[in-house]
Amino acid sequence: MQHKKARREYTGGAAPYGWRVAADGVSLQAHAREQRVIRRAAELRAGGASLRQIGRHLTAGGMLQRNGRVWHPQSIRMVLGAVAS
Repeated sequence: MQHKKARREYTGGAAPYGWRVAADGVSLQAHAREQRVIRRAAELRAGGASLRQIGRHLTAGGMLQRNGRVWHPQSIRMVLGAVAS
């Protein structure tokens, strides 16, 4: 499974935020809108914003989570942690 993950292949379950399962059902492809949200969150974090501030900024800008809910600090941490790995 780690090998598949390293190759950005689908490992089961929901695709990580910022990605979607490609038509082949095996590989993951970038989800443009979600990638923009991740980039913005990373920019804010690099600028010194707290996870809570990032969540408020994204929510205020209409950038909600995939499920339509507002951003919470733990959700931001998970999304930014996935970018780092």
